[in-house]
Amino acid sequence: MFAPQALATLRNLAITLLRFAGFTNIAQGIRWAAWDVCRPLVLMGL
Repeated sequence: MFAPQALATLRNLAITLLRFAGFTNIAQGIRWAAWDVCRPLVLMGL
């Protein structure tokens, strides 16, 4: 029931983190983050 809202929130969080990392092209940022499993964790400060 709440899955669409939860997924939209996670998607918006990911886009915000990529923008804070300096990416203006979100597709490029997603490719960068997908290259190594640790990169998204570094963006989140973990």
